[in-house]
Amino acid sequence: MIDEKEFGRLADKLQFYYDLPGLAVSVGRVGGAAESGSAAAERGPQNPEAAPFVLRRFCGMERPGKALAAESRFHMASVSKLFTAAAVIKLRDAGKLNLSAPLVQYLPEVKTADPRFSQATVLDLLTHTSGLPDVQDYHWDKPETDEGALLRYALSDEVQNAHLLWAPAGLQFAAPISAAANSTASASGTSAPLSATGAAPRFAYSNIAYELLGLLVARLSGLTYEDAIRQYFFAPLGMDTATMFTPEQDADHLCAPFTKDENNHFTVIPHFPYTRCHAPSSTLTGTVMDAEKWAAAHLTAQVFPQKTIDELWTPHAKVPGTSEKICLGWFRRRTAGVGLVGYEGGDDGFRSSFWLVPEKGLWIILLCNLSGAPLKGLSNEILRWVLPQL
Repeated sequence: MIDEKEFGRLADKLQFYYDLPGLAVSVGRVGGAAESGSAAAERGPQNPEAAPFVLRRFCGMERPGKALAAESRFHMASVSKLFTAAAVIKLRDAGKLNLSAPLVQYLPEVKTADPRFSQATVLDLLTHTSGLPDVQDYHWDKPETDEGALLRYALSDEVQNAHLLWAPAGLQFAAPISAAANSTASASGTSAPLSATGAAPRFAYSNIAYELLGLLVARLSGLTYEDAIRQYFFAPLGMDTATMFTPEQDADHLCAPFTKDENNHFTVIPHFPYTRCHAPSSTLTGTVMDAEKWAAAHLTAQVFPQKTIDELWTPHAKVPGTSEKICLGWFRRRTAGVGLVGYEGGDDGFRSSFWLVPEKGLWIILLCNLSGAPLKGLSNEILRWVLPQL
C-alpha cells in the first residue's frame, strides 16, 4: 500500500529543501496486466493483482502570488522530442519514410556547409548520431509565431553554415526489430542497428537535428508540425491542455519562468522560452495530467503496438560520461535496480523530468519552473522511496 500522506510530505520536503518556486510531482502505476513479446521477457513476471494508482502533489507557486495547482501549465522543454520521435515513427509505419534513408531524400533544400551531411539518415538524427552540432542561441527573447518559422530555421545560417562534429553514423536498420534482436539489445546494451561502417555510433546531443525532424513531420504529414502532433497524439490520448504552440495556451494558468538573482531570491525571467522554430525540440506546454497520459499510453501500448514500443526503447548508442544509452528519442538507464526510459528537459525558467519504469508499470514525473532545478536527483529519490512499497 502506497502511503499517500508520506508522499505529500516527501514532495513538500523536496520543494522546500531544494528551494524551488513551484514543483509538481506525479507518481503512478498502470494496471498489472501481463504482456507478451520481448518486453515481457525483459520485465519478467508481473503481479496481475497490482492495483493502479496515481499520486500528485503541487508545491509552491505558479507565479508570484498564485499557488501551483492541477491546472498549472508547465513548459516541458526537451520532453517535446519524445513526440517528434513518435511522429516520425508513425509516418514510418504509414509507409511515408524509411528510417535508413538520408534526410535530404525528403528535405532536399536542407543543406549544411559539410558535404557529409548528405549521408545522415533519419535514424541518425533521431538518435543524436548525425554529428550535427547543437543550437547556439534559441532567441527566446525574439519569438516567431508564423507557420514559416520552422522552414526558415532549416534554411538559416545556423543550419546552412554548420559543420558536423564527425561523419554521420549512417545507421541502417530493418524494422520492425525482432524480439530476439531486442532482447539481445536489452541484455547487452548494444543496439540492433549498425552504422554503415560497422563502427560504434557516436552520440552528440543536437536540437538542430530535432528541428529538422519536425520539418520532416510537417512535410510528410501535409500538416503544420503542431497540428500533426495534435492529431496524432494529443487528441486521441485526451491530452486536452497540451500544445506545442504556446501562444494558444491558457495564459491564466501558465507558470512563470523563474531564476535566482545574486541574493538567491526568485526572480521572474522577462521572456518565456518559446519561438516556433524550436517547437519540435522544446516547446511542449501542458499540465502534469497531460504528461501522465503520455506515460500511461506507452506503458499500456495505446500509442503504438508493443513491438513498436520495444523498438522505441532499443539502445542505439552510448551517451558519453554516463551509463545511459540513447534509443529512438528516448534515453535508457538503470537506477535502484530497475530499468528506466525517459527524458530530462531544461530551458530558461523550467526543468522537467519524465521517466517510466516499464517492468513496474510505473511513471515518475516532476515539473518545475526554475532554471537548473536538479530534478533528476529528486526523481531518483522518489523512485527509491516508492519501489519498496510496490
